[in-house]
Amino acid sequence: MAPIWFDAAGLTDWPEPKRGVLYQDSSNLLQAAIDGQGIALTRRSLAMHEIAAGRLVRLFNVDGPSPWQYYFICPPHMLETARVKAFRDWVFAEVGRFKLLFDQACEAGPAANAASSAGTADALRVAP
Repeated sequence: MAPIWFDAAGLTDWPEPKRGVLYQDSSNLLQAAIDGQGIALTRRSLAMHEIAAGRLVRLFNVDGPSPWQYYFICPPHMLETARVKAFRDWVFAEVGRFKLLFDQACEAGPAANAASSAGTADALRVAP
């Protein structure tokens, strides 16, 4: 992830860090950052709850492109069925809601996020 983020930040000539702790588990990485042990480079989807709750802040307004892509696929004859339409609509609505909440959390800053963490945490739950 570091080389992708460095490129997106315009730091193409900077070498990837050679020292420091490397976490294989993202939850441990986030907890270490929360505990003040350093900074973390992670996917926004993993850090969203912590940012919204005010436990972490986004340090830079830089996003690196994800090497992973997701596609909504199904057989052509199924695309117009009610259940596929409902699922597709739900998935795209959740993606839009996530992006909006993330943008709001980043714009509000840590003080506002900490003050409203209970309401934001509820807003992040996916309804069954």
